[in-house]
Amino acid sequence: MSSAEIQIQILHEKDPESIPGGATGAGYIRNLTNAFMEREMAELHVKGSVKKAIISASLRDYVPVFAMDMNHNEYKGTDTVFSNVSYITKCLAPPRKAVGKVLSIANGMLVDTAFGVALSDVQVVGSTARLEKRAKHEDIASAVQEYAVGEMKGALDWIVEEMVSTDLQTCKASLIPDIGAGISLNDHFVKSVDDEWGYSNCLVDLTIHMNGVDGI
Repeated sequence: MSSAEIQIQILHEKDPESIPGGATGAGYIRNLTNAFMEREMAELHVKGSVKKAIISASLRDYVPVFAMDMNHNEYKGTDTVFSNVSYITKCLAPPRKAVGKVLSIANGMLVDTAFGVALSDVQVVGSTARLEKRAKHEDIASAVQEYAVGEMKGALDWIVEEMVSTDLQTCKASLIPDIGAGISLNDHFVKSVDDEWGYSNCLVDLTIHMNGVDGI
């Protein structure tokens, strides 16, 4: 396949041993299939020119976890297999960080559940959180907006007007809370609807960052 004069090789192989990733000169493999959820299986991608494998999910056994705007600066280049966490985790991380900082919530005091709906162009995540410290919906919205234009600019954004999923295409933010769709059942119990299109962008950005550290 060709795109903007760039030749892109398409393979139809499931077995990593049959995928000639190393022969293409690639230094990194990004696996988005959820088929290689153990470190031993993921390491099968590391061969030839391929030095690192990045998995777009949380693996069943331990591997280092790195994600842009979360902890990417902790990457030192010593391991070969990494997790970029799941899209839901990457989506929820920025507002939880913002809310926790603004409301001075200690680790472990913000408990929530979430589910994701995969569409063709964005991911929609609905989350429910129980707060130990009282906070009105307006306080949470204000915290999100403050950090979206501050230290989390680029990773966090927000919308207030009604939109459809295609309106969010090309937005690189990991998370775009729909302020109007969120509700506070009381000052300790909140629900929100979040959208994200930028997971793939963050995955590319992480690879570029790793390459800068590795010098591959």
